[in-house]
Amino acid sequence: MENMNYDVGDAFATIENELLDSMIRNMKRHRAEEAEEGFQWEQWQAKQLAGLEEYRRKHADRLNARYNSINAKMRMAILQANAAGGMAQEKAILKAIQKGAKLHKASDKLQGEFFRINERKMDALLDAVEHDMLRAESAILRMHDDQVRRAIFNAQVYANSGAGTYEKAVDMAVKDYASTGLNCVKYKDGKQVNIKSYAEMALRTASKRAYLSGEGTKRQEWGIHTVIMNKRGNACPLCLPWVGRVLIDDVWSGGTAKEASKQGYPLMSTAMAAGLYHPNCRDSHTTYFPDISTPPNKRWKKSELEEVEAQAKREARKQYAKRQQDKYRRLERTALDQEDKRMYAARREEWEEKYSLYERGRIERTIKREGSNGVNLEYINSKEYEQKFHKVSDDRELNEIIYKKALELLRENNNTDTEGMYIISTRTKKVILHEKGEVNSLCVQLNKRKLAVLRKSNSPIVGMHNHPTNLLPNGSDFVAAGYRGYQYGIVVTHDGRIYKYSVGNKTFLPSLLDNRIDKYCSREYNLTIREAYEKALNEFRKEYGISWQEIK
Repeated sequence: MENMNYDVGDAFATIENELLDSMIRNMKRHRAEEAEEGFQWEQWQAKQLAGLEEYRRKHADRLNARYNSINAKMRMAILQANAAGGMAQEKAILKAIQKGAKLHKASDKLQGEFFRINERKMDALLDAVEHDMLRAESAILRMHDDQVRRAIFNAQVYANSGAGTYEKAVDMAVKDYASTGLNCVKYKDGKQVNIKSYAEMALRTASKRAYLSGEGTKRQEWGIHTVIMNKRGNACPLCLPWVGRVLIDDVWSGGTAKEASKQGYPLMSTAMAAGLYHPNCRDSHTTYFPDISTPPNKRWKKSELEEVEAQAKREARKQYAKRQQDKYRRLERTALDQEDKRMYAARREEWEEKYSLYERGRIERTIKREGSNGVNLEYINSKEYEQKFHKVSDDRELNEIIYKKALELLRENNNTDTEGMYIISTRTKKVILHEKGEVNSLCVQLNKRKLAVLRKSNSPIVGMHNHPTNLLPNGSDFVAAGYRGYQYGIVVTHDGRIYKYSVGNKTFLPSLLDNRIDKYCSREYNLTIREAYEKALNEFRKEYGISWQEIK
């Protein structure tokens, strides 16, 4: 079902791209015509407006046909979710009966009535989704027209204000439209949302409610109305007060206020009025069979609540990274000036890498450090420091190149929180990649193009980067080492330490190691930051087979 949400979103993204492409094609073509005839902004604007009208006339019907196709797919997905909910619930009920649940199926007459109630609910849900989507779709061409007209007139304004070339002026004029895309859905609070995101949200929310409605109909047939909100590690903050609690489902399963009063459980409708099952919600409930189901556990440990809050923040950052990725993809797509296009492509690649890191579990954490980010240049130029690198491996030539590149990393990033990276072939002893992270970001990443270079090298590799915080390898370091295929990694700190590390035989998310470090940094353990790192790393050595050592 989640795939269908994204399929619908991609369908609208394709329409958005086609509209942007048509605008840019028009501007390119008329630029060429004006160049031959002698450029006049007034003539150019007139041709742009004529092209816009022609596009609307030719493509309005075709777009409506595509909207109808998308809406039909959404309708089918919602109906399938309803049927899947009913089937899954019947299996769960029959399994509970085998375990001893005392349930009796309603008569055929009552079952027919329950079916008709579900049918009416589904018709209302489908009509509401279709109505909302038709309103959003009708705004697409209208918004496109408004944005293109604004860009047509702004292009001359930017040109007259000294933007430079025609291409620069057009890029500045279309930037607002390309940045947001088709933000044609406006909520009551004034917030505007891109049509792609809105369609994904609408289908996800409607499918969830259809599934729950299918489940509820089966519960009605068997006369059970108690449900329990599933407890999961990343519950929505709005749903958190209800997670782990038993409810009387008066929304989908036919429960009543009288039952709630008698059994002492709150009503589902009360919980929903307080925020449960909000749009885009990922929480869920299952049937609660008295004497069969595990008793509810609505208590949350402090650490669990902190993790829920942290997870919500991580998800928000991930979604922000996705929106930025989409923004720069549109800007790159529409840029006429080649310098602008290269700049937007670079920004897109940065946000793609950030998004992929969030997908793989990398998180931003409170910065911990020992000492300052200033490099002791006298020490790193000493014989004592150089001799440490003789112990990195049995390969003298490799050790020498690692030493030289370590000096370069430390010198170029002295007194900053900027990280740099070298990836070196252990076979050829040559640098395959050299990358510098964003200034003071405490992070260095590889975009897809550079990862492809790494894959093509087909050589055993060593990865080395600097730690301005002067701390040991962390969760992201181990995950990156595994993902990129390091034979081993090297961390050089600004205070002159050297760490060698490698992944083990079991994978783990970076947050697992980082959370363990955070745990040992808490007051109850009374450890220094370095001791907390060492304790966590030694435990992961046993649990996940990693290796690490300080080269002295």
